[in-house]
Amino acid sequence: MKKALQISIAMAVLSVIVASVIGSVAVYAQELPREETLKFSRGRTTIRWNEWAGSGPSPLTLVFMTLFIDGESYGVRGFLPLLAERYEWVDPYTVRVYIRPEAKWSDGVPITADDVIFTIETGLKVGRGPGSTCRPEVVSEVRAVGDKVVEFVMNRTSYEAGTAGYIQFVDCWVTLRVYPKHALQDKDITELKSATFEDLAMNGPISGPYKVISIDKGAYTIYYERDDNWWGKDVFGLPRPKYLIQWMSGDQARVNALLAGDLDWDGNGGMTDIYNYFDHGIYTWDMKNPPYYRPRGANYITINMESPKVGGLNDVGRAIRLAMVYAFPWDDQIEYALSGAGIKGNMAWLPEFDPFLNKYINKTQCKIYWGSEDCKISTDLEKAGQILDQAGVVDRDGDGVRERPDNGEELEITYLVRSDAAIRYAVAELFKTNLEQIGFRVEVKYLSMSTIEDLISKKQFDIADTSSTLQYNWASPWSTYFELLASINIPQDNYAWYNNPEMDNYIAMLNSPFEDVRLRAASKIQEILFRDIPYITYHSTGDWYQYRTDRWWGWPTAENPWWWPAAPFRDQNIPILWGLASRVKGEPPQVPWWVKPVDKGGLLIPLEKFWDDIESILVPPEETTTPPEETTTTSPPEETTPGVVTKTVTKTETSTVRETVTIPSPTTVRETVTDWTVTAAVGIVLLVVGIAIGYI
Repeated sequence: MKKALQISIAMAVLSVIVASVIGSVAVYAQELPREETLKFSRGRTTIRWNEWAGSGPSPLTLVFMTLFIDGESYGVRGFLPLLAERYEWVDPYTVRVYIRPEAKWSDGVPITADDVIFTIETGLKVGRGPGSTCRPEVVSEVRAVGDKVVEFVMNRTSYEAGTAGYIQFVDCWVTLRVYPKHALQDKDITELKSATFEDLAMNGPISGPYKVISIDKGAYTIYYERDDNWWGKDVFGLPRPKYLIQWMSGDQARVNALLAGDLDWDGNGGMTDIYNYFDHGIYTWDMKNPPYYRPRGANYITINMESPKVGGLNDVGRAIRLAMVYAFPWDDQIEYALSGAGIKGNMAWLPEFDPFLNKYINKTQCKIYWGSEDCKISTDLEKAGQILDQAGVVDRDGDGVRERPDNGEELEITYLVRSDAAIRYAVAELFKTNLEQIGFRVEVKYLSMSTIEDLISKKQFDIADTSSTLQYNWASPWSTYFELLASINIPQDNYAWYNNPEMDNYIAMLNSPFEDVRLRAASKIQEILFRDIPYITYHSTGDWYQYRTDRWWGWPTAENPWWWPAAPFRDQNIPILWGLASRVKGEPPQVPWWVKPVDKGGLLIPLEKFWDDIESILVPPEETTTPPEETTTTSPPEETTPGVVTKTVTKTETSTVRETVTIPSPTTVRETVTDWTVTAAVGIVLLVVGIAIGYI
């Protein structure tokens, strides 16, 4: 039966990916010297360099740089300063960022604090893109204190009320992409919301080391040339490839191009069986150990918490979702959908293989709820059926489909899946089979991403696999939980329509600069997750990363982790362009000095040091049994226009102030200690969890 299932899935996957084959990357609008040209790809076909208008042909940092990028070198994670030279905490609520004195636009105009302020003001007016996270409730003021110095001031009222914190504050500025004020200030907001910035990318002013020299929209191809007069060459040197060709296409077409040698670098999520390509000259991060790719995020299934069939924060809804968890094909999805090259997801959402985030997994709670300290489980259809039986979700009319006892709704559900996502297609077929074995009736609909997002915005779905990925980054675990669970993100990122004030409170606590506070908050968040189950995170995704070595070599690998691996379209990966060398020309690879951690002579600021810098300026409050008095704000901020800032030009003297600050904690959350000996009268959900514990 399994063999037949595997063949069935393989045929289904083939039918999806064949449609994406659009030809070879070998046809170009112009010829460039191959020994000086690096060819890379991405899946999206949007051609624009304006993040205020939406995503574009990343890495945008090739053209418009950020203050810092996050990255990792030799196992040390941190921030690498690009446009910025350094940062400095003036007091617990104010950080000062120094722009490099050498930094200038390609037309010779210096990059200044005014450009940073303009970028933030524009982002706030547009409502997305660079600057949009510097909301007044997080950042009360952004001001210039010199041509090359900009200060960011945290909203102290919001911080003390527990509605904003250090991670949100840092997120405003640390990886901010800066746009040229003198070139854009005369454009109105409507134009800035829709412009592609093609003219800027080709003719300047730009801040990055490459300029666009040609665009072939019919072939979805962009051509770049290195700017040998780039301002950063005296700091970083110049990247090795003289020319770049970026080609945008579907998964299978990119596989074909790699096999033919028409691509050098790719980030193809359709090559889970990468080990089958090693003999064809295509390599990845780890050539010896499955899953070969370095895990980066997690795929997840969204459950509509307002669906009358699978939603609800009552006992019945929770029991249905718990049964779905046990019906999920946890091991089969790895074997059949991922060809064995994958890592099973866990119910805590955090990667056990990441030493920085592993400590935030409450292993005791995992053992109690799921039977394993890593929060991983296996499929158990018998247990799933018993959970539904105990909750009274049974087939009352004999048609093979169970009904809810609270509203009479049948478990006849709609399952949305992106039409061109081969791996998720296979997972959906496996999950559907299991759900139907425990009394569901499932209709899987394969739709475009835009259609799925529209249906989600209208709550017209039961479960969905959107092809979005749970991300782990410098701001995790806050960012990991905030994006999908915070009520403020409904429904743009919080596709589940999950609205729980208790969860919002604990997510806010994750903004604390103190690790012990973050650990407690993460533990409570996981406890709520285990109870409510608005999503199922089912496997860790890889940092999709494939390359060839016949023309370019020096790639980061597990054996030489001088930088982290990932798709070429990630902004964080532009340092790779400095570490490569032309094998055709006989150039030796050389790791750029500046990617190394500061204690090894480089520029990378370790995350540990970054947080130590914050903690060193704070004096944590003494332990007290009385919670801090809650501060509430009933009036809106004074600004009538989002992001109004005050610009000063007087250089202030640096002064470091240690100050005792109030560390906010939720004052509206009630701690509940569950007594596992209570009777069924307390609620069906306790019976459900009791069954789970009985099977540990």
